[in-house]
Amino acid sequence: MTKPDVFQGSEVVAETARDKASYSGFLAGLFVADVRWDLFTSIGIPETSPAALDFLERFKLALIPLDPERVDSEGELPEPVLKTLAEIGAFGIKIPRRFGGLELTQSEYQKVATLCASFDASLTVLLSAAQSIGVPEPLRLFGTEEQKAKYLPRLARGEISGFALTERNVGCDISKVETYAVRVKENGRTVAYRITGEKFFITNSAKQNGEFLCSMLVVIARIVDRPEELQDPEAQKRYGAFILETHWPGCSVTRLRFEGVRGIYNGIPTFNNVYVPIENRLGNEEDGLRIALATLTVGRLTLPAASSGGLKQCLSVMRWWGRTRVQWNKPIGEHTLIGEKLCRTAAYTLALDAVMAFCGAWANKKGDLRLESAAAKIIGSEWYWEVVNDLFQVRGGAGVHDC
Repeated sequence: MTKPDVFQGSEVVAETARDKASYSGFLAGLFVADVRWDLFTSIGIPETSPAALDFLERFKLALIPLDPERVDSEGELPEPVLKTLAEIGAFGIKIPRRFGGLELTQSEYQKVATLCASFDASLTVLLSAAQSIGVPEPLRLFGTEEQKAKYLPRLARGEISGFALTERNVGCDISKVETYAVRVKENGRTVAYRITGEKFFITNSAKQNGEFLCSMLVVIARIVDRPEELQDPEAQKRYGAFILETHWPGCSVTRLRFEGVRGIYNGIPTFNNVYVPIENRLGNEEDGLRIALATLTVGRLTLPAASSGGLKQCLSVMRWWGRTRVQWNKPIGEHTLIGEKLCRTAAYTLALDAVMAFCGAWANKKGDLRLESAAAKIIGSEWYWEVVNDLFQVRGGAGVHDC
């Protein structure tokens, strides 16, 4: 009697790409009734370096000219602000100093994300997509020295990048990627690829219709010898990760607009037989999905760090209104229902700060965060959503009226 396969179809592809290292993090231990308290006691909350403190002060000054309401109404981030951010190194926060970056730690980078998100969501999305999942992160993790020397200095100087994985019919099931890379061979040896396909919901891709914001993307594509292989269920599935420069012939883009966070530069990049030299492939031909998953492990931490900044801003407004607005002869913050919302918001803020402190410290030491980063992203976004709703309730009619 043969043992049945646990995974079928696309799950096989995803599981094959998954990191095979055993799970050694805190949450993994809970699944096997092992509460790994030593993971907390063996590390301390890292001090913020003088270089990081100096950058945070310069970053604050760079934000002053930014008007978040104008960004949201016009759907654009002002060029002078982006230029200033590039000049102070805001696009190379984690890039090593030898390549022109600031080389701040993950925990220090999270502090930048928290500060930025307390001020403007659109700018936070741009900076985080450029560094958390854009070209610098997979290049840092999987790039060769030649690739790093070629691209990291450009990125540290302020060139914007993104990560092109999702497609119209490809969300969490990344094994269904239809963008393909046809091998270009000379004398039987692969020397390049021709990439064709369309990506969707790609942050930092489009400045406007027909104009890219980013100068480069990491593109995940299925590698084939002939396009017909995509329709062959028996054909081998290999997915590669490629650094693609958006000025190369065959690249075009359309911008997408949204109801919220209107200043994000999200779009639909399209590739038509784009020639990509083999030197621009990250890792081996079968490493694309593994690179995507590994990049997202640390990249996810930016979202809860940003949520922490949003929570703090909400708490500030909620406390101000709770003291200012008087009903039934006392501030509304002293009434039970409003007081409950204030306490819950403060508790969520403190708890998420603690989660991010742990995750940042463990990321600095290259610890296993595969489950923790996913859990932090979920809990951070859910708490932020709940608190924003509570803030609307606390503000009453003023929360939905421009007055």
